[in-house]
Amino acid sequence: APTCACRELGRFEPSGRRWLSGSATTVESSEQGATRHVSESYFLYPSQRDSWSIEEELYISDRKVTWSSGSRPVKNFSFEAPVLQAVWCSFQGGRMEDEMMDRQSNTLDQLPENVYLCVLMKNELAVHS
Repeated sequence: APTCACRELGRFEPSGRRWLSGSATTVESSEQGATRHVSESYFLYPSQRDSWSIEEELYISDRKVTWSSGSRPVKNFSFEAPVLQAVWCSFQGGRMEDEMMDRQSNTLDQLPENVYLCVLMKNELAVHS
């Protein structure tokens, strides 16, 4: 009978969570004595650095966004309002470049040089270069 040498890798933990020392189950107190759960989400993007394939991560936890590259933090952002979403964007002459639309080759190292981090909040869109 064939055998399979399988290894369980364990549960994935976003790098940003480690750097912010929080989790989705973190409970914070509000001014009125009630408690609320801090929401979190993350997005992974394929990337290439020095011929190594790695993942870039955007981790969102309440009012903070952490950008990690290959499990190392690159930059942390803090905002006044809770973050709804964070994505990489490119603005070229008012429209996205054709290569941005090609999902087969859409890795961060292949994007145009003017890629920006766009962070959406309820009443604001922040763009970081």
